[in-house]
Amino acid sequence: ALTSVDVGAESFEVNRSAFEDVLSVSCTLRIKRGISNKSIHGVFHAFDCGSFSRARRGPHDYSGLPPPLRSLTSILGLPSLNPLDSARVKLGNDLAVWTRTIILLCVRFKIPFIVGKSG
Repeated sequence: ALTSVDVGAESFEVNRSAFEDVLSVSCTLRIKRGISNKSIHGVFHAFDCGSFSRARRGPHDYSGLPPPLRSLTSILGLPSLNPLDSARVKLGNDLAVWTRTIILLCVRFKIPFIVGKSG
């Protein structure tokens, strides 16, 4: 949308390509460099909240609907998850840490930062 009004914008998608994977060291460094030298004028982060959804309410033994991935006492993920869900939770946790890092950098350099929801 921004490019349609002649505002430069760049999109990053963790799953689209290695070049766009914000969790990679090289991509994170590019973004941090852009924030610190002010070539990035704002950041909008659409957080994939799949692993933070409260909609999953199935039994923990996977015998019906999908079980919850987190709880109030296991915010970093429940211990009984299958490998696929464990990977989903790890990605969510890693993105949460990355988001915090970028927010703090934006605050430091007075760059606007917006967190939204993807999808």
